[in-house]
Amino acid sequence: MPEKKRRKRNRAADLLAAAILLCLLITLFNAAWRYICYLRLDFTTAKTVTETVELPVDSLILRDEFMISAPCAGIFEPVVSAGTRISVGALIGYMLADQPGAEAYREAVYSPRGGVVYFELDGWEEMLTVSAMMNTDWSQMLAVWESDSVAASAESSAALPSTEAGRPVAKVIDNLVDVCAVLYAESAADEFIVDDTVKLCLQTELGTEEMTADVLETGALADGRNYLLVSCRSDFKDLLEKRALSGYLVGESYTGLLIDASSIVIDAEGTPGVYLVRGDSLVYTEVEIIKTIDHEVLIDGLLDGDRVVTNPQLAKEGQRVY
Repeated sequence: MPEKKRRKRNRAADLLAAAILLCLLITLFNAAWRYICYLRLDFTTAKTVTETVELPVDSLILRDEFMISAPCAGIFEPVVSAGTRISVGALIGYMLADQPGAEAYREAVYSPRGGVVYFELDGWEEMLTVSAMMNTDWSQMLAVWESDSVAASAESSAALPSTEAGRPVAKVIDNLVDVCAVLYAESAADEFIVDDTVKLCLQTELGTEEMTADVLETGALADGRNYLLVSCRSDFKDLLEKRALSGYLVGESYTGLLIDASSIVIDAEGTPGVYLVRGDSLVYTEVEIIKTIDHEVLIDGLLDGDRVVTNPQLAKEGQRVY
C-alpha cells in the first residue's frame, strides 16, 4: 500500500478517535455538571400538619391592691401566710418593739379590707392599678419598667431596715374583681381578637395556664410594638403574685402541607409555585398558600411526602435529580 494512502487512512482514524473522545468528554462533563447542579439543591419533604397560629407576648399585671400601713414604729411580724384569703378586720400580724431594751409591746395589725394578703411589695402597687389603666401612657410606663428603675428602687428599699410608723407592711388584693394586664408584642394582634376576646396562655410556675381575656383597648407603642389591655379571671395564683408574665396569644388552626417559606416562587402573574421531584427530574407546580407561619408556609396542591426544592433560584424545569 502506498505510503500516502496509509497516512490518509491513519489521519482519518485519528480524527474519528479524537471526535469520539471529544464526545465522551462532553458527555462526561455534562453529566458531571448536572450532578454538581443537583448537589447545590436543598430539599424538604412536604408533610400534612395542623398548625395553630401563636403570637408571643409579655405582660404587666394590674390589680386592685390596697396597702396596709404600720400603725406604729416597730418590727412587723405576720401571723398569716402570704396568699391567705382574709375577711375585713382579720388579724394579719403584730408590731413588735424594734430596739433591744426598749419597753416591750405587741400591737395587733388588722386588715381594713377583705381579699388575698401578701407581704412582699414591688414598688408598682400604686402605679399599675386597674383604676388608672385607661389613662396610662403605656409607652412611658413600659420604658420605666424595662429600665428596671422602679424595681431596683423597691428592692433597695426592701433591703434597708425600716421600722417607721406609716410604712407599708402588707397589701390586700381584691380577688373578687378581674385582674387586668397590658400585653405587648412585636406584631399586631388583630387576627387573634374574636368578639373582643383573645385566648391567652401564660407561663406560670405550675405550667401553661390558658384563659379567655376580654380586650379593653388596643394601640401602638412609641417603639413600634403593639399592646392590648385585657381583663381576665383572678383565680390564677400567678396573676395575684407575679407582676410580669410571658406567654402567647392563640389564634386559628390551619391544616395543610408544611414546607419552608423559601421554597415558594412567585411568577409574573403573582401565582405561587414550587419545584418538586417527579421521577428523576424537577417539575414546576403551582400551589395555594393557606397560611404563612414564621419561616414556613402551609400550602395545598402537593402530595404528602413530595420532595420540594428550598432554594428554587438554583432550580429549573426538567433538571435532573439523583
